[in-house]
Amino acid sequence: MIYLMRLKQALSRNIDLLQKASGDSSNKMGNACGISPRMIGHIKKMEANASIEIIERIAEHYRIPPWLLLMEGLREEDFNAKNLKKLVDSYLSCDPEGKLSISSLADREALLSKTVASPPIPLSLTGKKKSNGDQ
Repeated sequence: MIYLMRLKQALSRNIDLLQKASGDSSNKMGNACGISPRMIGHIKKMEANASIEIIERIAEHYRIPPWLLLMEGLREEDFNAKNLKKLVDSYLSCDPEGKLSISSLADREALLSKTVASPPIPLSLTGKKKSNGDQ
């Protein structure tokens, strides 16, 4: 159930991003996709599950692959990036060794991109002397 909630959140957020980027209201999007604006509102509020058909209609309207609507952590500019689809297509066409290499690289990049606070540098390494107030 946790995974389903994450998918619903991703879909809701991504629909919202696409609407803001395009200036589409729920009425305009609904009319273009053949989905009632009320249903779109329910999906965005995570009060209803979107069928595969609805996800496909929304994706067709915005000219993106349907799976992109279910991805977490996307930014508005990611929907315009053709490189994301190219990357996924390349990964899927790789042999197992190639997939392992790409996965390893992705893991390393994820570690490097995390912002981790550096531990404080001990005073003995900074060359500063401890004063009476530093204890």
